[in-house]
Amino acid sequence: MRPDLLHPYNNRGNIYRKKGEYEQAIRDYTVAIERNPELVVAFYNRGMTWLILKECEKARTDITTAIELKENIVIENFWKDYENIDDFEQKHKVKMPDELVNLLT
Repeated sequence: MRPDLLHPYNNRGNIYRKKGEYEQAIRDYTVAIERNPELVVAFYNRGMTWLILKECEKARTDITTAIELKENIVIENFWKDYENIDDFEQKHKVKMPDELVNLLT
């Protein structure tokens, strides 16, 4: 993979996340963010992965950063991926903190 390309890292992170390989997903999202600190979707994806791993503070930091960079993309991505908050919680067997619920609704 060419190091100057950002989206392949983010996309591969998505594949790892879907396969349940969360640590590998975090690594790829982090590379994408390091190469472009304004890549909103990578912050969102890493934040959601942190949440799945029950790393709520890291999730809050990444999701807040993504919202600060471009709120509508974050909101759109969440609602494209999940029917509602309960859907997310059931799929990943994790309780979303109220603060993150408020950010995403």
